[in-house]
Amino acid sequence: MVTISAWRDAESSRFVMRGGTHAEAMCEMLTGKLASAGFTSVWALDHDNGYMVRCTKCGVMARKVQDGDCCKCGAELPLHPPYW
Repeated sequence: MVTISAWRDAESSRFVMRGGTHAEAMCEMLTGKLASAGFTSVWALDHDNGYMVRCTKCGVMARKVQDGDCCKCGAELPLHPPYW
C-alpha cells in the first residue's frame, strides 16, 4: 500500500497523521483490515532543481520557471506536461 501527500515541511504533516482519515487508514492497515504490506515515511526536500522541458525548436532541455520562459535559442518553451 502506498499513499503520497505533499507538504511544505515535515512538521506540517503531523496534524493529518494524528487524526481523521489518515489515522483511520493507518489503524486499518496495522490491524489487518487493509493491505497486506505497507511502508511509512516522511521525506524532506534537500533541494529542488526546478522543471525542465525540451525546447521544440533546438531540442535541448531547458529550465522552465514560469509560462513565457524562453530557451537560450530564443524560442518560447512549451508547457510542462501534466503529472500526478
